[in-house]
Amino acid sequence: MKPAGLAAFKARDVARTHRYSCEREHAAPDAAMLRALRAYRKAFAFFDAQPPRYKNLVTSWIMNAKRDDTRARRLAHLLERTRAGLRVDFLNPGRR
Repeated sequence: MKPAGLAAFKARDVARTHRYSCEREHAAPDAAMLRALRAYRKAFAFFDAQPPRYKNLVTSWIMNAKRDDTRARRLAHLLERTRAGLRVDFLNPGRR
């Protein structure tokens, strides 16, 4: 790296880093989420067959909800979609 780039890197605001989802640590599914998925064998097989990036995105979407009822609603939406063999549509999440 050139001196100007090193200076800019050292002067960065650390509080503003890792604010995009692709830069954050991935959330791990809790026991309740895994138990709910495994209760439906077909849904779990579909979810498990998805690429790692999709699984991390869905898990983060569910686990990063601040309220328990939001987390439960998102998990129910995931279960509904995976049982039908469909992915969660993040560009239009209300679509059934």
